[in-house]
Amino acid sequence: MNGHRRNKPGPKLSLSGFFGGADSSGNAGARASPKISPSQLRPTRIIDANPPSEYTAEAITSYEGVPVLAVVRHEESSQKETAQHSASEDPSRPPSSLKPVKHIITFPIEPANRESIASLVKDLKQHPTAPVEIQCVEPGNRPRRALDDAEWHVLGELVDELSGFGNSVDKGETTPNRSIIIAGLLPPPLHPSYHSTRLHTAHPYSDVYLPRLTELSLNAQVYLKLLPPILDDVVLDSVEGQQPQGNSGDSSEKTESGSCSNARGAWWTDEEELKRVMRLYVTPAMECFGSHRVIFGSSPAVALSHDGTLPPAPLISPQRWFVVAKTVVSELVCGSGEMVEAQAEMDAVFYENASRIWGARVLA
Repeated sequence: MNGHRRNKPGPKLSLSGFFGGADSSGNAGARASPKISPSQLRPTRIIDANPPSEYTAEAITSYEGVPVLAVVRHEESSQKETAQHSASEDPSRPPSSLKPVKHIITFPIEPANRESIASLVKDLKQHPTAPVEIQCVEPGNRPRRALDDAEWHVLGELVDELSGFGNSVDKGETTPNRSIIIAGLLPPPLHPSYHSTRLHTAHPYSDVYLPRLTELSLNAQVYLKLLPPILDDVVLDSVEGQQPQGNSGDSSEKTESGSCSNARGAWWTDEEELKRVMRLYVTPAMECFGSHRVIFGSSPAVALSHDGTLPPAPLISPQRWFVVAKTVVSELVCGSGEMVEAQAEMDAVFYENASRIWGARVLA
């Protein structure tokens, strides 16, 4: 795969989403639109694009009274479902399962899997509208980690191939019009030493993540899943000087020096601090991709297990994650100044985008 999109200029990010004090065009002196309080906004309905594992005791039917009308399962999970339920706004009924995600690519690509991925890309040419999900997760029990710059470059080339802009597209072929959904980038695995006041100047964030995310957004077929965070186990391991402990609650606490200790007081356990960190990830994503290409999910991106192994316990429960995601998204969409427009953007993230991709016809 040999991409040719690397020299395209990226969209300009407005600083207003990070620091406030100006309108969306950056004009501090522009006439202010009527203010909408973020507390006035919440989604009217939800499609959960990354629901909790089927190993959990019960399906979550609502978040703060907002009904979960449907969930999107991966093919392996959906085959284990024993019943399908009609979609309903009755919060006492389990959500329906939409048609499963069949085409999944785990990234970074293992050398042993390159042949099968090439075969998948070739087969997908026969299905130019079939959605594809790229999961940026480490397979099996390997430590989770953020992508480095070289891996971001390969990811861009893979997206080019899947969307029909790569060199493997032959003359005369129809350019695919598929949705490419990426999980595990919004946010990437969190660096345990980068609380909000350090993150925005940290090299992996400012010099790698932001430029690469902006570049990825230039492909209009790419969507991002907004999922609960996990920790970068590789960094955590190097900081602690011990084997990574996953997200079981035994990971580390950041101190002012950047070292880590007991996880009970770690910065990511403070919901307000977690919101501040998530704003630094969600703001550029919404600026670049728009609310029409961000999709809510309630559980982290983890590798599918084929041996029955339970996934690691998440840093945050689905219920708490909904509160964090709702708060951060509502703060961003309220900048429009129009209640109807802000509500439409909120519903796009939590319902409409997933409905459009996976063909839900939950409400006519």
